[in-house]
Order: sequence, then structure tokens, then C-alpha cells
Amino acid sequence: MANGNSGTHCLFQFSLRELLVLTVFAALGLAALKFTGVAGGVLQAVSALVLMGLLIVACVDRGRRQAFAIGFVVPVVVYTIMLSLGGSKEQNFRWSRMFTTKLTGVAFESMVIRTFLNSDTGEILPEENFRNYTPGGFGIGSSVNVHESIDRGEFLLSGHILWGMLFGYLGGKFAVFVYVRRQSDDAYRSTPSP
Repeated sequence: MANGNSGTHCLFQFSLRELLVLTVFAALGLAALKFTGVAGGVLQAVSALVLMGLLIVACVDRGRRQAFAIGFVVPVVVYTIMLSLGGSKEQNFRWSRMFTTKLTGVAFESMVIRTFLNSDTGEILPEENFRNYTPGGFGIGSSVNVHESIDRGEFLLSGHILWGMLFGYLGGKFAVFVYVRRQSDDAYRSTPSP
């Protein structure tokens, strides 16, 4: 918020409401990563509603809210285009070129629990036999199935949604900072000198 004395704006100043919204969204994001399924669907729906709402605000509102909305939407769109240009490589942690996909893969590896099953008998195999297992790797045998506790595709989708929303939020905060600074510069220029 603008400081009445100096006309400056702190880039990372939060209202209580904003902090509450960020906390709830972060909790939803973590639930979507850990439990995928319904939580991932809720994250997708909430993110889509937020983005649609901010697109409307960007078109019809003015002032700080419009600046935030434009600053939010632009990084989300740019990030989505970058993911699209990455093609199928951005759907695999191992072959990705984007840093965000690689970081999402690190988070996935720290959260996933793998179970190795003998596909002939259904018996769970000891994990120590597969310590050097790498996802997408070869050589674990044709009679071994790997079950992961978290759906890899849904985790990646939720991860990219969270990255996009983070970039959008930071872009919105920066846009408001620039807007307030420009407003104070304009006010300073329009003030007659004594």
C-alpha cells in the first residue's frame, strides 16, 4: 500500500486478507500435489476462475487493481506459451529443458513412494533390490511392475499450475509497484514548483 508520507510502495507488503488467500491457495496446492485426484481438480478449477476473473478486471477496471490483473495475467500466459513450445519434453521430469519442470520433478521424487511388484505373482518385492532404479530407466526386468503412490502426470500438471500462479502473483505485485511509482512521479511532475 502507498505510504502517505513518501508516496513509496513496498513490493512485498501484504494485507491480512491477501495473506489469508495466499495461505489457503498454498494449502490447496500442497494438497493437489500430495493427493492429486479431486484436490488437483479443485486446484485447476480455482486457478481457472482466478485467471478468468483477473482477465475481466484487466479489461474493465482501472488503477491498482487493473495493474495487478495485467501484471498477473501476462506472466501466466508467457509461462503457458513456454510450456507449450517445450512440447512433450515438458511432460517428463527427466528430459525437460525448463527449470520449473526439473524442480517439480525434485519435489515429486521427495514425495512419491514406489512399490515394486512381481507382475506374475502380485507379490511386493523388497525395495533394496531396486535402489538404483530411475523412472523411465531400463533393466528392472519384464516381470516387475512399479506402482507410484502419486500420479506423475497430475503432479506435473498441478506443479505447472502452481508455478504459473506464483509467476502471476509476483508479476501482479511488480505491476502495482511500477504503477504506484509512476503515479507518484506523475504527481511530483504536476506539482508547481515554488
